[in-house]
Amino acid sequence: MFLVSKKAGISILLILPTLLTTAQDTETASLETSKPDEYTLGLQIRPRTEYRNGYKTQTTDEANPAFLTTQRTRLFFGYKTSLFDSKLSIQDIRTWGEEPNKADVSSIDLHEAWVELFLSKKISIKLGRQELKYDDQRLLAWTDWNQNASSHDIAIFKYKNNNFDAHLGLAYNNEKEILCETYYALNFYKTMQFLYLSNQYDNGLKLSFLEIADGNQKENSAKIIYVRTTYGINAVYENTNSNIGFSGSFFKQNGQNKTGENINAFFIGSSLSYKINKNLKPVIGIDYYSGSDGLDTTKTTSNSFSNLYGAGYKFLGIMNYFTSVDKHTKDGGIIDIFGKINYKFSPKLNFESAYHVFSLANNVTDPNVEGAELKAIDKSLGSELDLILKLNVSNTLNFNFGFAHMFAKESMDVIKGGDYKQNANWVYVMITVSPQITKTMK
Repeated sequence: MFLVSKKAGISILLILPTLLTTAQDTETASLETSKPDEYTLGLQIRPRTEYRNGYKTQTTDEANPAFLTTQRTRLFFGYKTSLFDSKLSIQDIRTWGEEPNKADVSSIDLHEAWVELFLSKKISIKLGRQELKYDDQRLLAWTDWNQNASSHDIAIFKYKNNNFDAHLGLAYNNEKEILCETYYALNFYKTMQFLYLSNQYDNGLKLSFLEIADGNQKENSAKIIYVRTTYGINAVYENTNSNIGFSGSFFKQNGQNKTGENINAFFIGSSLSYKINKNLKPVIGIDYYSGSDGLDTTKTTSNSFSNLYGAGYKFLGIMNYFTSVDKHTKDGGIIDIFGKINYKFSPKLNFESAYHVFSLANNVTDPNVEGAELKAIDKSLGSELDLILKLNVSNTLNFNFGFAHMFAKESMDVIKGGDYKQNANWVYVMITVSPQITKTMK
């Protein structure tokens, strides 16, 4: 395991000379003339209109459904040479109507600003604000469904040799320029370090290992950092000559959480798909996020697994009830048994459906029970139906239509609040326009 400390910056300086020395081999000379320079200019405009009636959390009889439109407007520029690659991306995220006419409201955000230096044909270093996307994005994701999306200020050392990839990421955050270390008050990690190893085999099997050590400072302390370590493997099998596909993951979580409590948690998940024909593919699977036993008043260790900085919309249903698993299950963890169907009407029109059955992985206490003896709520939380239709008119224009309904049970009132007897559904329509120009400079 990796230990994260204030010496992370020194570690980069120690590693860098070695990489630079490696870069001076015979491969480097060929980098300067191997390819012409290339620049890319792109635009994305993505409005999404939603009807929210129990989206993310349950509603009540007194609450009125919400109807709103949000929009992402993003502009990016990329420049690539034989020596480096770079990208600058700025965006404006807004809800229609949030800014009065003639108002002067600052809303531009720097989403990406990075440069990747090619030290040799196999080694590079990527520095700056960038998106992180690894494997199925369960733990490190760009969360693109969220209009803001996610990016990190980080340095990533990369090594690639044929089908083998190795990435080492190092991040150390401060709220502003400082002369000595202070408490990092933002609700984000102070330090993060990850190691990613993967290999793609010719038979369609991909195996990978991911280790993430994220550190959070003790409240109001500049010296004490609680480090949480998550590590595990991911396997995916997809072969064009086989109708069967498989994926499986196992991750362990140790160290300390943000409050300094010791952690002993795990995640295990698997899915199996079968391609009936070129257009129809059903999938079945199960995801298990461990949780703590709320009835155990003597416990000193948390067994609640956190999905860290992973995708919310992609897993556990598009109603987004459990995007942060530990927090959104009151540390009880969750079991998701699901079935999915993917059907292609045509190369441009695709239909996806999913049905999820949710239950708690461990006991959550019932707050409505009086007396000294604790009682757990029923672990069954309910089920969810998701329907999505995607129309790709062209490479630069697509439409996305979605409907979801939550069939909640009584225990969901304790987990999410609201009233499980109320209808809980969500409808959205999203348009994405993303023109892009790529030119080569001779």
